[in-house]
Amino acid sequence: MRSYAAKTDIRTHSNNKQDTMDNNFRKLTRSTTDRKIAGVCGGIAEYLNVDPTVIRIIFLFAFLCGSFGLWAYLIVWIAAPEDNRLNPREQ
Repeated sequence: MRSYAAKTDIRTHSNNKQDTMDNNFRKLTRSTTDRKIAGVCGGIAEYLNVDPTVIRIIFLFAFLCGSFGLWAYLIVWIAAPEDNRLNPREQ
């Protein structure tokens, strides 16, 4: 019986971990506050919690090395929804 109780505890712990992961879900969106063209780099930077300039440099480097950056930017521009939070400049 002891092994059964241990299995029950493990299942309970894993379910709690799954619930915690669902509560911390973040969604990739295009930024409305930090945008130069479409907010793609600003949105990725917010999602990864890095400076947007770093993401812009990576996209520029990828664009210069075979135009991969352009295609990636366009795909994210189409696929990622715009951020719904209010823009402080519009208040």
